[in-house]
Amino acid sequence: MKQLRYLFLSAALWMGYSAIQYSYAAPTRPNIVIVMVGDMGFSDIGC
Repeated sequence: MKQLRYLFLSAALWMGYSAIQYSYAAPTRPNIVIVMVGDMGFSDIGC
């Protein structure tokens, strides 16, 4: 039972450490695609 407690404690500490390391990582730029379409009607999409 004691080993199981240490296993859960070490897993929680490892996940907490990983979360902290991930939060300090350099932020990445979001992937944004903007499509500009002119003179397009509702039926042109095929909806």
